[in-house]
Amino acid sequence: MQILRPIQISDVALVSSTVAVADPDAVNGYWDTTATYSVGAVVQVDNDGTGTKPNFTFTASGKIITCSAAHYLYDRSTVSLTTTGALPAGLSPGTLYYVVNGSTKGDWGVKTTLNLSLTKGGAPIITASAGTGTHTLTVNSHGVVDSNGRIKIVQTHRLYECLVAVLAGTNLEPRKAPATWFDIGASNRWALFDAKNSTQTENADSVTYVIQTKGRIDGVYVGNVSAASITITGRESGGGAIVYGPSTYQLVSTLTISSYYAWFYDPIERKKHFIDLDLSATYTDLELTMTLTDTGSTVKCGTLVVGLSKTFGETLREGATAGIVDYSSSSIDDYGEQSFSERGYSDRMSLQIIVDRLATDAVKYELTKYRATPIVYVGSTLYESLIVYGYFKSFSVAMTYESHSICTIEVESIT
Repeated sequence: MQILRPIQISDVALVSSTVAVADPDAVNGYWDTTATYSVGAVVQVDNDGTGTKPNFTFTASGKIITCSAAHYLYDRSTVSLTTTGALPAGLSPGTLYYVVNGSTKGDWGVKTTLNLSLTKGGAPIITASAGTGTHTLTVNSHGVVDSNGRIKIVQTHRLYECLVAVLAGTNLEPRKAPATWFDIGASNRWALFDAKNSTQTENADSVTYVIQTKGRIDGVYVGNVSAASITITGRESGGGAIVYGPSTYQLVSTLTISSYYAWFYDPIERKKHFIDLDLSATYTDLELTMTLTDTGSTVKCGTLVVGLSKTFGETLREGATAGIVDYSSSSIDDYGEQSFSERGYSDRMSLQIIVDRLATDAVKYELTKYRATPIVYVGSTLYESLIVYGYFKSFSVAMTYESHSICTIEVESIT
């Protein structure tokens, strides 16, 4: 069994895409504080209304980061940094930082200062210099207050539907007014990064994403995909020489053809999930290009994961099972008529893994890190149903043998 640990795709990491920035479902365009909106209006928020990347210039002194404008960032929001010169000592470009000591629920639009940490809720980084040039902070995720008053962290690229008429100049920015604006979900360009399989990025004929990675990666996964083929190319950082591919894979199901009739008349079945774990981890900071193609049709993709894999042990064929949990429902009225409501479902996978005795504790500790974080679990690349993007429901170890242990894990996909 292997796992693929995702890197977070930020505005800085996403070099380019053939999917338009503007979402076609945002019929009222980008949110604008000077506009009047009626009930049912749908707007896009990529920052605080301009439709561009959510950027703030900043200065640094010790722990304190001072933004050029109110930053609207709750703790646990994530940001990346760039500069025209050199960043303050202690900060690095392309690194994902967590906000600490940012906003609270009552101070939207007031705070301009925050601290940065390498971990959620971690110790603030203390800068040793002011750096040179102009420094820019790019928001990758931010917090919103839901209808229950709880803060949740979401991407910056979202669609919102107006629930109550909004007059121009009232400054009811969608992210801070849950009673006025309903969060529909990620914009089309960013839907495949929202940790949900059911929301898909869509584009005619093909979908291309160019991602600048940080550190080492060796795997790419796409889930809930509708396409004829996928092409993966790896270049040296910044779009240099090709070091991997271009490798093209046909996304055709391996379902056996049982008759001549099926060969000529049955529709071609395609894979819903695909993983490539053959990228070389020798290279660091790859620029990765992924293209899904289906000429003449609409390409769809629910999840794109790029990351570094880790092998735990060998999957036992006898102990591997796959299935689904269906959330559809049925009901019978007073006249005995039955009706069905089709809803989503999640994939389930149960595995038994042989693990070397000396590695048993390390496997347990490593999996514990991801108990509430979606990652890709690979029981076997021979079976599409044994590749699941989700989280483990249970994990146990039987120290039955002197030289090895038997681990049992049950994984459920995200919906």
